Amino acid sequence: MNGLVKTYNRRTGYGFIMDAEGKEYFVHRNILKKRLHSGQRVFFDGDMGPNGLYAKNVEVENVMEVGRWIDYEDSILEVVEITETDIIGREVLINKSSPKLKYGDTIVISRTMVEPIKNPA
Repeated sequence: MNGLVKTYNRRTGYGFIMDAEGKEYFVHRNILKKRLHSGQRVFFDGDMGPNGLYAKNVEVENVMEVGRWIDYEDSILEVVEITETDIIGREVLINKSSPKLKYGDTIVISRTMVEPIKNPA
């Protein structure tokens, strides 16, 4: 199903995903393949556990639209502009392995480097 990351705390490693009906599903970093950030759109499977609803099989939706967030390597970028050849993004989540980057830096990515590309409607 589709959902939106309502909250996610990187320090504690958990948060909540809200589905289209407004139901909230608990999510924990132990089941994630990529880091989450509040506001990201995701695909996930919902299940009921002893403590309530929880999300599993969480995948970040990588739709290339201005204003959306995308995963790129070890960072989360906000798409600022899309040209015929490049995606221009601003780093939202700091890439700890790259001391040259800081929050808000602009990054230009060749569209051929980002797969799959889904053009805005």
